[in-house]
Amino acid sequence: MNRGTSPLVVLLCGAFACSGQVQESGHTQSDASSSDASLSSQSGSDAGGNNDPNDDGGPANLDPLVGSWTYSGSVPDLITVTLTFGVDHTLTMQESVAPLTTPAGGTNTSCITMDTYLGTYAEGVDGGTNTLALTFTGGTANAIVDCDAGRSGTPMTPDSIADYREQGLVPATMNNYAVTSTALVLTPTSTLPAVAGESCGPGPCDHGLATRVTTFTKPD
Repeated sequence: MNRGTSPLVVLLCGAFACSGQVQESGHTQSDASSSDASLSSQSGSDAGGNNDPNDDGGPANLDPLVGSWTYSGSVPDLITVTLTFGVDHTLTMQESVAPLTTPAGGTNTSCITMDTYLGTYAEGVDGGTNTLALTFTGGTANAIVDCDAGRSGTPMTPDSIADYREQGLVPATMNNYAVTSTALVLTPTSTLPAVAGESCGPGPCDHGLATRVTTFTKPD
């Protein structure tokens, strides 16, 4: 009996051993596949939510500030401003100033003065509030467009930028901001240097975009 049953025990053990090897091999392959899928998922996502031009994660990964925003109003000149924030933190601002009202007996004109400001922007957070630093470094001043008497304008200089800011035509260098899909609200936090001979009311001086809370909207 012992001679007859011994081979059976060996065969069964061999069968179990083979079965155990197959199961373990399959388990290892499954783990590797799961690990590869996890790594693939991580490499395809933008964990930081940054504006990577090569990111295929979709619009949800984009900074909501990126894009173009417009404002029209009196500062006191009647102006239309378009701020464009780039993914690479470049900043472009185009600003048109409406022509003066033609006096009685005068000739109507469609000429518009256009200023273009080029620069950069930097976002931050201070005490839970979003902050925005705007730096304008150049551009074109006093271009005349939309009429036969057009002209190309002159280079925008630091002095002209400072002068335009005093006139209310340029936003403050430092701002708090709030943004939705349709509105961008800038609240200036930096102040202008004292202007010689300037006399304001009981409150602070009004320098348009540089001192007012201003709401920009997405263009139609």
